[in-house]
Amino acid sequence: MLPYFIDSHCHLDISKFNRDREEVILHAQEAGVKEMINSGVDLKTNFSTLELAKTHDCIHPTIGLSPMLATNPDKDRVLEVLSQLDEYAPTVIGIGEAGMDYYHCTDEPLRKNREKYLNRSSGLQRTMQNRWLSMAGTPRKKRLQWQAIWTG
Repeated sequence: MLPYFIDSHCHLDISKFNRDREEVILHAQEAGVKEMINSGVDLKTNFSTLELAKTHDCIHPTIGLSPMLATNPDKDRVLEVLSQLDEYAPTVIGIGEAGMDYYHCTDEPLRKNREKYLNRSSGLQRTMQNRWLSMAGTPRKKRLQWQAIWTG
């Protein structure tokens, strides 16, 4: 009997897999990966993640707002994704691709901008009942501060 594995973070919805997505999923299952958590990162991939999960029982969706998108000066685009997160939160297993990317984003004003959007999402965190997958690049102290805010 093969071990039971869960792929806790994949992006099988991206166009790179259009040609062989089904084969990749089947191969993973044959290797013992029984569950896969597919993570959306923006408006488009959040929708494609939801669609992929509808057609595959082994795939569970998280939707999110990529840290790189939240540092984008296009405020309307960021607000559109935040609205999408609010709308679809009840249909997913968690909010992923959320957090502070301190590795790629070294500019302090951009970090402050990202933090503003994360704080704005604190109501969503309560709705999700702590089903929040933070980016690993977020310093531990900052994650703990946000968790205290989000969980009240």
